[in-house]
Amino acid sequence: MQGSPDINRIAPYWVAYGALGLYFLWARDAETKARLWPLYLIGLAGFFVWFGWELALVQRAGWVIVPMALLFVISTWRSLQFCRKCGAAVRSGAFIDRARHCHKCGAALTED
Repeated sequence: MQGSPDINRIAPYWVAYGALGLYFLWARDAETKARLWPLYLIGLAGFFVWFGWELALVQRAGWVIVPMALLFVISTWRSLQFCRKCGAAVRSGAFIDRARHCHKCGAALTED
């Protein structure tokens, strides 16, 4: 049926992406997290577009969903950094400016 996605096909992806997201919360290796973060974001944006396709939203409103997914990737990619000292994920509160110090250990954050 159009507009009604098969939850049995979509739920495993939600669970897998949630489990992978926990890695970014708990892991302490900033180098690996910084390397995997862009791939995670791009995959997540692709997942949302796919979910929109399953809901038949992309066919009707793809001109909104695809740019929103791209905006999500760009803004999140830019705003999140990983502390090289303690591995914490540090998000700047401002859209344009990046955080300068880790909120957890106080170490200076370097530009990647």
